[in-house]
Parts: sequence; structure tokens; C-alpha cells
Amino acid sequence: MLFDADGTGLMDLDELGDLMRATGLNPVETKVKQLMQRYDHDKSGDLNFSEFVDLFAHELLEAESDESMFKRAFQFFDADGSGDIALSEFRKVLTELGDPLSKQELEKFFELVDADGDGHLSYKEFLGFLQNERQSSGGRLPGPPRPAFNPKGC
Repeated sequence: MLFDADGTGLMDLDELGDLMRATGLNPVETKVKQLMQRYDHDKSGDLNFSEFVDLFAHELLEAESDESMFKRAFQFFDADGSGDIALSEFRKVLTELGDPLSKQELEKFFELVDADGDGHLSYKEFLGFLQNERQSSGGRLPGPPRPAFNPKGC
């Protein structure tokens, strides 16, 4: 797995720092520790995928006026740089983070978010999803088990 260096399916403090740097953020060690403490909801010392999505989406949404941060989040999933996120790219990133969605969950997610039905998420669709999640949950993504991928109770 790309960011799960030790293969546990969880993200530890070092892996979180590495991931944040790989996505263009440059947090100091103290900031990484603060984020780990804030988003490690089960206090295990590691982030599972749901906790990571909560951290990633919430921290990006905090800087809503910073367009470059939204683009970095989109580029994180758009591995081939094509300008949209294919099902296969999305599945691969989730697998690398240690918590892949089932085929059915992934298809349902895309059905809900893919406004034009082309099987890919454009930047506009991706951004709309993040903004809708923020509005529907009072500024934070809903809780476990899969907070960012269960927007309509599917």
C-alpha cells in the first residue's frame, strides 16, 4: 500500500505526516500530532480509513476559500492526472488507505455523486459532494463506519 508502509491497514503518525506531505501540505510534527489526536476517534493511536476521511475532508473544508487545497484533494484521487476520477482510481486509493469499499458501495457512491452519469467524477462533482456533506452534517462529516461515502443513507 502506498501510504500504509507497515501494511496494517491503519495510518500511524509517521504515515500521516508522509501522506500530508505527499498531497502538498507541509505540516510541522506538532500539527501532525494534533491532527492525529483530534481525529483518532477510537484513541487507538492510528487512523482507520473513516477517521482519515474525516480528517482530510474537515481540514480541507476549514480552508474553504483556498481553492488550491480543494484541487490538491481532487488530485490525490485523480492519480492519472486526467482531470476526473474514475471508479478504478477511487477504488485504488481506498485500497491503499486500507479500507476499500465493496463494489456495490462504490457504485452507489458514484451514482449519488456523478451528476452527469458518465462514470467519472469531475472536479465540480467532487467539490459539490464535499460542500453538500459539510452542509448536511453541520460542518463535519457524519460518523463511522463510512462517513464520506454514505451521504444519503445508502
